[in-house]
Amino acid sequence: MSRLRVYGRIARVLVVVALGLGMASVFGLFERLGIANSMVRRQRWSRFFMARLTNALPFRVTVHGELPTQPMLWVSNHVSWTDIPLLGAVAPMSFLSKAEVRTWPVAGWLAAKAGSLFIRRGSGDSQLIRKQMTRHLEQQHP
Repeated sequence: MSRLRVYGRIARVLVVVALGLGMASVFGLFERLGIANSMVRRQRWSRFFMARLTNALPFRVTVHGELPTQPMLWVSNHVSWTDIPLLGAVAPMSFLSKAEVRTWPVAGWLAAKAGSLFIRRGSGDSQLIRKQMTRHLEQQHP
């Protein structure tokens, strides 16, 4: 891959991340103003963002079969951070993430504003997370 093409791809990813920061800022403003911001809206906008991020990355996504229409728990033993936008671009969904991600400079803030649930491994809060996930699915949110 030529050097110019690499720089172009990096620029595209940075532009998409800036778009995501702008979208997350709007959700943050909604929170501060007390404007109702539903999980459906967060998931829809997160999917929009992740589709743009996936397009900026060197991947081609192909879906075989039908995507589920009912909310469900998707489980993925992922290898890298790229699995998240790839899955998030396919269907509106929220993510469960390790608590450390929340402290990451850009990705943590974006994850929190997208409605991610965070779990501290080994802390004994798995029952709380289970309740949050159950409530999430009962409200028809994948």
